[in-house]
Amino acid sequence: MKHILFIFFVTVFAMKAHAQNFANDLYHAYGNYLERSIQTRRFPPDDYMKLMEQFVQSGLLSKENLGRSVSGRELNLYRWGRGETRIFLWSQMHGDEATASLALLDIFHFLADTHSFRHDRQIMHDAVSLYILPLVNPDGADDFTRRNSIAIDLNRDALRLTTPEARILMETYLRLKPHYAFNLHDQQPRYSAGNSHNVAAISFLAPAPDQEKTITPNRLLAMKAISGMTEVLNKIIPGHTAKYDDTFEPRAFGDNFQKLGGATILIESGGWPGDPEKQFIRKLNFIIMLEAFHRISRGGVELLSTELYDALPFNDTRLFDVIYRNCSYLVDGQRFTVDIAVNRYESVQPDGKLMGYSEVEEIGDLSVFYGMEEYDFNGYEITAGSLPEKLYSLQELTPEVVSGLHKQGFHTVRTNARKLGGNFSKLGVNLILNSERELPDRLMLNRNASFVVRKDSKPIYLVINGYLLYPSTGAGFVRNGTIIK
Repeated sequence: MKHILFIFFVTVFAMKAHAQNFANDLYHAYGNYLERSIQTRRFPPDDYMKLMEQFVQSGLLSKENLGRSVSGRELNLYRWGRGETRIFLWSQMHGDEATASLALLDIFHFLADTHSFRHDRQIMHDAVSLYILPLVNPDGADDFTRRNSIAIDLNRDALRLTTPEARILMETYLRLKPHYAFNLHDQQPRYSAGNSHNVAAISFLAPAPDQEKTITPNRLLAMKAISGMTEVLNKIIPGHTAKYDDTFEPRAFGDNFQKLGGATILIESGGWPGDPEKQFIRKLNFIIMLEAFHRISRGGVELLSTELYDALPFNDTRLFDVIYRNCSYLVDGQRFTVDIAVNRYESVQPDGKLMGYSEVEEIGDLSVFYGMEEYDFNGYEITAGSLPEKLYSLQELTPEVVSGLHKQGFHTVRTNARKLGGNFSKLGVNLILNSERELPDRLMLNRNASFVVRKDSKPIYLVINGYLLYPSTGAGFVRNGTIIK
């Protein structure tokens, strides 16, 4: 008996060491496999499918057409490997959640490589069969919106199967009967890993199959697989891995697939400072998915415990994009010491471009919250700002003029333009079209985050649409302004 236990622990230790080495090698080799033609979260689905077709034409992947979306776009199933263990992955059932879709392209480049990792790749090829259904919601991906083209959330259509996309996903799962199912999503980038200042870069879940959150054999296996991926992430981004809300959702695909017997694993791509396009998180997806395939192919998942999964903190809402701390906030001649929290958002324009807008989310004592960016304005005075007397034409607002306005402490100007399309200005200032309109004399919750930061009554910094600018040097960044009509 002692001999058997010794062999067991030696085997577990050897597999753990090999998995860590494999993940470390992937981390350093990632640049060799990055698909460089798409490095933004929004991209035309046709461009993605052209890349997938290249993998098919090269012989790396086989392809099966499964049907079409509401708007007539193809949904295809791709296969790699010839092993008995079936792994099913689907991505972007929410059209604006693209991180894992891009990581899959990088994974295919890895699988196509004939030089490095040859032994590991061969083991995976012989042990597992990967079935991949990318861009489950191609119509939403084209519009960069969560829902499909008739405004249905596909991940709430697992019971009624109203949409063709949902029917295709369910039929594919039932036909494949996968041993493992990877449900690939993005979550909002402001979740923290528990009650901490650490952003949740990756959140996992082995979804519950019922209201009682029963730990079935396949759910237990999913928990163990997540423990393996967490072990890897703890080396790369310690403290930045979390657990998604485990409330049972009877209309969701992951919960239903868990109920149907596949070890279902949710991977949510969250946020990372200075990474708005989630390219670092894309890299993490590449590493942890390949690590999981690698461990599955070696029979190592069953040997893991659920300890690391159980220890994961749940997502929490302790983060804002920016917190300006210790502000001396001046309103009607009165001073108040406050913290100001700002979040930044994106809006898809008719031309497909993304423009930014910001909102003041909270004012007051924010000592129990954290900012992805934080600035200490102790000793500075905050005011809502004012408007210059001059009415500007758009032609007058050259970069030099705008820079001069910034130095005078103006973040918003009136323009004599009678009509402007859209709600955003590319000029580095906010624009008011109504010549009679004034700015509010104080910051307003859930309104645009633009204000002036003064010292000794002189404007030192400007916050324009949520971004900090230092006018005297030009340091800082203004993504765009807004148009106030």
